[in-house]
Amino acid sequence: MARVMLIAILAAAAAGCRSEEPSSPPPETAASAPRALQAVEPAPWAQDVTRRPVLRWRLPTAIQSPQMVSVRLVQVGQMPDPRQEAGQEKVVALASGLAETSPTELDLFSPPAQAVLTGDVRDLTQLEAHTWYRWHVRVIGDGEAAAADFYFRTRLEDAAPAAPARTP
Repeated sequence: MARVMLIAILAAAAAGCRSEEPSSPPPETAASAPRALQAVEPAPWAQDVTRRPVLRWRLPTAIQSPQMVSVRLVQVGQMPDPRQEAGQEKVVALASGLAETSPTELDLFSPPAQAVLTGDVRDLTQLEAHTWYRWHVRVIGDGEAAAADFYFRTRLEDAAPAAPARTP
């Protein structure tokens, strides 16, 4: 009896196997689309993030045509867990006007022309080393709004190697 069951299971498994190439992933459906803002890059709680990050997120399904998108970047500090230790938080950047040109992405060091970017980031070439940052995204659409906070920690190394010194 056990042998018959084993043969039946193996036959069923073999019948379900295909040798054709895998198909592309199905388009995003309402069931798989995000219901809340989601961080794409850097991933939530990512560590060793480049010191010149490009922030990327997914919009919730209820807000696919946003009217207002803003991002705030806060330097939290160099502690082990930024949620448990109150540090000297400092707003490093505030970007608004992203809805038209870049509703799901912000390059802090090369923002879109229509965006308004304020804060210390305008005078920086990269973020501080080995430091926790919190980024806050706020999106407003037709009768809907969403906001979320995400954390990441930068790496020790510079984002780009320094230019070689010129010899006279």
